[in-house]
Amino acid sequence: MLPKVIFLSAVAAATLCVVLLAVLSPAHRSPPSSATNSTATAPKLFLSLYLQPPSRSPSPVPANQPAQQSGPSALVFRRAITEHPGSGSPVVGRAQGFVVPADRFPGSGLDVVYLTIDTTELSGGLAVRSPGARLPLAEDLPVVGGTGSFAFARGTAAFVQSAFGADGFAVPYRLKLRLQFPDRSPMT
Repeated sequence: MLPKVIFLSAVAAATLCVVLLAVLSPAHRSPPSSATNSTATAPKLFLSLYLQPPSRSPSPVPANQPAQQSGPSALVFRRAITEHPGSGSPVVGRAQGFVVPADRFPGSGLDVVYLTIDTTELSGGLAVRSPGARLPLAEDLPVVGGTGSFAFARGTAAFVQSAFGADGFAVPYRLKLRLQFPDRSPMT
């Protein structure tokens, strides 16, 4: 009889603890109006950065070097990300990515641009889905992932080239990021 009493009192005490914790815990409770429109209250981040063109170093091609074969290939790039369009602007990150041309590899999903950004306020990476081998001009591209400060980010990225330099080379691409994060407010 004593074991039954001990068992039932333990179950009753555990049930009471669960109920009290659920009722009295300082869990985050959002107002009813924000529950219907959660995207309006989510923190947003707007960044405008610049992708610098790769540095050009004139290097002669040896005459005995074989010609490149035209076959399956991917567009691979690495660029510096700066705060301002000038080449002397501080580098805040790197953009690297690859695009596998869909006409050569049908059904390929390997068309992602990876951006790593490291500033005093933000540090992390973003993955942006590219539209394919063509260069994206003034087109919103979906952000498909993030790490660090950009974890759980959703939004769009736009690569914009607005002008050409006097020497005929393109000025850096402007990268406009419009990101939205889940509510990161501390529980109160």
